[in-house]
Order: sequence, then structure tokens, then C-alpha cells
Amino acid sequence: MPTGQDFDRDGRFGEPEDAQGYGRLAGDGGLAILSKWPIDRANAQDPTGLLWRDLNGGIPPDDITQNQHLSTTAHWIVPLKTFSERMLNLLAWHARRPFSTTPKS
Repeated sequence: MPTGQDFDRDGRFGEPEDAQGYGRLAGDGGLAILSKWPIDRANAQDPTGLLWRDLNGGIPPDDITQNQHLSTTAHWIVPLKTFSERMLNLLAWHARRPFSTTPKS
């Protein structure tokens, strides 16, 4: 997802390094969950759009992190029903590769 920001601070906008999820298009580097246990889809949560600035105790925003998502590609809380009928909450996320906060030379 394009951000309109220069996350890697190289002076160029619109590159994969500047997108949420580090990708050229939506779904690039996607995430899937395969489970032998049934997934309780009705109670799954998707806080992917949560921004760091909105997280209690999160990193104070600067010009780069102001619109940074908590997890850049996906962040899911997925309840699984185990064989013993107990519920297991799986936290799955896909974060982008680290980016430098100093300009590239």
C-alpha cells in the first residue's frame, strides 16, 4: 500500500521501500495461515490498520513514523479450536524488512 512518504529517506517516493509492506503491489509478500485446527473466522481480528501513533505507549511519531502501521503487511489475531475443544489465539503478523533512517548515498 503506497504511503506517499519516503520511508527509506533516499529522496525518491513511490518505491517498494516506501510502501506499507515493502511491495510493488497490494498482496505482494502476502500472508496465509494453514491450520490443522478449525479457524474461528467469526472471532478473528484484523488490527492491520492500527498506526503506531495510536498505540498506547507506542513509539512517539516523527515525520516518517506518523503514518506507519503497526505491522506493515498484516497483523491478525486468529482463534483456533484445538482437539481438546480449547481455544488458542494465534497472533500472526508480517512486518517489513528494516529500513535505514539515514539517507542512502
